[in-house]
Amino acid sequence: MEDGIKEISLLDDDFGLESSTILGISLLDAYSEPLQKALNLFLDSLDEWQSNILLFDNESPVKCTANAGSGKTRILVARALKMIVQDRISASEIVLITFTNKAAREIRERVEKFFSDIMTPEDFQKLTLPNVSTIHSFGFRLLLRDIALRRSILSEYSSQKLLRSIFLEYLEFERVEMKDVVRAHKVIQALYANNEMHHICTPILSNTGELSFIADWSDISQRADLLPAWRNLEKSSFTYLMRNIEDPNWQIVFHLNESILEHYSAEAGLTPKEFQRLVREFFRIKYTAGTFDFADMLYFPVLYFSQHPEKLVTTRAMLKYFSVDEAQDIDIIQYALVQLIAGDASRVLYVGDTKQTLFRWRNAVPEILENLEKLTPVPLLEGNLLANYRSTKQLVILSNHIASSFQFIRAEPSEPIRELASKTFSHMGFEDSYSEIRHVAKEIRAAGANGTPYKDVAIIARTNKSLSDLEAAMISERIPYILKYDNRSAVRQSTFRFLYCLYSILLNPRDVVAFSEMLWSIKGFGGKFIESVQREILYKLSDSKTFTVFEISSSPDVFDSPRSKQYQTLYAWMDRVILPIVKLYRENDFTFQGMNYEIMAKVREQCSFEGDADYKSFHLQFELQQLWKSIQTLENVYIVMAEDTEFYYKSNLEQFEELYQALLLSQDTSDDKENAVTLSTIHAAKGREWNTVYGVQLNRLVPFGGEEFEDERCAFYVMCTRAKDRLVLTGSRRALTYAGQLRATFPNPFLDEYLVGVEKLRADLISNSA
Repeated sequence: MEDGIKEISLLDDDFGLESSTILGISLLDAYSEPLQKALNLFLDSLDEWQSNILLFDNESPVKCTANAGSGKTRILVARALKMIVQDRISASEIVLITFTNKAAREIRERVEKFFSDIMTPEDFQKLTLPNVSTIHSFGFRLLLRDIALRRSILSEYSSQKLLRSIFLEYLEFERVEMKDVVRAHKVIQALYANNEMHHICTPILSNTGELSFIADWSDISQRADLLPAWRNLEKSSFTYLMRNIEDPNWQIVFHLNESILEHYSAEAGLTPKEFQRLVREFFRIKYTAGTFDFADMLYFPVLYFSQHPEKLVTTRAMLKYFSVDEAQDIDIIQYALVQLIAGDASRVLYVGDTKQTLFRWRNAVPEILENLEKLTPVPLLEGNLLANYRSTKQLVILSNHIASSFQFIRAEPSEPIRELASKTFSHMGFEDSYSEIRHVAKEIRAAGANGTPYKDVAIIARTNKSLSDLEAAMISERIPYILKYDNRSAVRQSTFRFLYCLYSILLNPRDVVAFSEMLWSIKGFGGKFIESVQREILYKLSDSKTFTVFEISSSPDVFDSPRSKQYQTLYAWMDRVILPIVKLYRENDFTFQGMNYEIMAKVREQCSFEGDADYKSFHLQFELQQLWKSIQTLENVYIVMAEDTEFYYKSNLEQFEELYQALLLSQDTSDDKENAVTLSTIHAAKGREWNTVYGVQLNRLVPFGGEEFEDERCAFYVMCTRAKDRLVLTGSRRALTYAGQLRATFPNPFLDEYLVGVEKLRADLISNSA
């Protein structure tokens, strides 16, 4: 089982910590005058709020509250450049921590451009730039440097695959559904992220009395008396020292106390005994294989540097100045790692906005940023970025209206920089979500026909189900789009191609070429294997005119090596997916005239991911899930396109060809790869902006009470502040469920509050104009 663990490489670039890479003073001196001149021009372009942040002492901790559109990326870049060019601080001592790889690339590119525009290519190649990375990459590189672990991590897919094998082999489950594996994996991740490790590590940490409060920490302001414990985290003594960090007998999960077991086993749907065995084996196999996951990348450095103060001293001498972006979404272990290395000097700039907290569900603690002055060991300097350069004046006023409604967040209103504009906001209500997304798609199509670039438009939804519905609308209107959710589209061209080839074979059961193309669309089959299958089928077909590709490919007797892994996967596909569809075709006596919703629903039922718990192939389950999602979305596309009578009466294959062409048009942007509408969840839209933003299916949002209600208000605020010129909010009285039924929705209280703000703004504008 250990051999089956799949590893993926992380970033190729090394953490720039070695003294040999430090930027030499002589290199800076050679370009001192032009660099300073360019820096002065850059600094002069900053506004008053941004300039004030740069006036703060580099040696002091700084909290910067940055409202939406206020230019926090500019301040992060400006601070780094000022420290290097003007304050003569070595670039290798500067660390900028971002929330996403995209943000890290953007900052790195801006810094590189500043120097490359002035220096010769040869000198620029010698330049050491600041360390810019996500917090996980930062932790991982620390591990590579100080612990010399292997340069690989477990992917999420591989972690879940490992857990599933433990369910079957060690817990002796006869069957396990994928949703239960995912559920257990999330619970195990919570053992780290919720910082229950301070309880788990009883035999390791002797200071659990000081640190255990973190696990139940709901309001940081109420535990100010215990906060100094953070400042002494690196000084904690240990009663148990691990022989080395990669020891396969690592005992961290062998001492789960009863309260933790009871709580987390219930969350995982297991008995305490089963959960403890699952966690033990997961950690044992993971570390025996010399791999670890994303949670380990933060937890291990904290433990390691606490164990080895001499290594901590060395690292602190090399990494002195930190900037942390999106600080409202860091969790306690991330904050602990930064503060542990920063030490008592605490030369850290925290930039964030608690109104834009999106990841509390992933254990983010915005109270850290909100109450940072109580945590820092030295006096904290505070500043604000309040100018909104992104949105029109009306949209800024409306976003301030939302911000004023927060109950637990101190909000400073943004200052609009742009002037008033026409047609900046509209709200539309619909009877059902089907009509809603159709209208939005048609409006975008019409705008595109009138010259509006698709790349300037985004549709933002709260749920993944909404994105699937939106994809169907984009495809049916032939609108090019890109999906910003894990970079995956619910309709993958490969799975659509699979269906297209399958229906081609139903028309011609001896079509070997279509069968081969169908195999190419399935992950897991290599080119040599597909070629060998094609040769075998062609050979058998030449022997008999009655054989079909279905009969041949589903019979192990026709192949020379039927026990190979790829052949077994082929048989699995034939048995679970292809042959049931063939059976449907034959039993229903398809005429391929006017393919209808009912037939597609039957195909979806046969390919459903649910109820496949006892199936051996984990990879096949994942592919079936993708196929199910594709068919579900394509049903919606078909319903839309079938409204055209001419399309409805075409043959099934002709319909599929037209559907396929619509898919290609919606996803192929060869003329301009950037000219596509963005479909995004609110979380994936963080840090981005578009000229026009559609916030759709808002009535699907059902907020909870208390803290969760405020979290949903944050999500609504983030969505509304992505728009530069125009914001369109839509909702419907009824929405399609996953079962394809229309169900009444709940009113969105945030939308109602927003509309009240709109009416107030209109009244103010009329009054001012009078």
